[in-house]
Amino acid sequence: MSNDLYRKDIGNDYLVVKCIWQEDVCYHLRLYGYGFKGDRYPTPNGIMFFEQQWQTLMNTVSEIDEYLQKNIVKKSVPIGNDVYVTIDNKYPGVNIRKFWWCEEERMPKPTRKGVHLNLKQWEALKVSFKELCENNFTCEEPPLGVVGLAKAETCV
Repeated sequence: MSNDLYRKDIGNDYLVVKCIWQEDVCYHLRLYGYGFKGDRYPTPNGIMFFEQQWQTLMNTVSEIDEYLQKNIVKKSVPIGNDVYVTIDNKYPGVNIRKFWWCEEERMPKPTRKGVHLNLKQWEALKVSFKELCENNFTCEEPPLGVVGLAKAETCV
């Protein structure tokens, strides 16, 4: 039995999923595989967000789009709990990844936990933000970078 409240394929077998996990609402950007019967299952490749991180990610859409449009060489945007959105023009797209603090170098370093979204997947993720807001699946203000959204009135 699935606890999914929302599920959308954003391309290349990556899904956006809103679900209940240990009585908390969480969101996943995750690569899904296929079982023998054609059913989909989540792989370890991806990242999970709690509500506040998801809201921060949604609220950074316009900032991230600006960096992409200006072809910024390299930029990191923190979204909470050691998760950063990074843009690097060597690898077109948006990298959303968990980082750890390297005491020796006095700076955060990326872990394997996360995803790299190509530009088409990034656009599809922004559509998911809009759908979640329009369907009252979020409790906060709509993302600043997504035009035409009204504040959700209720929470799931």
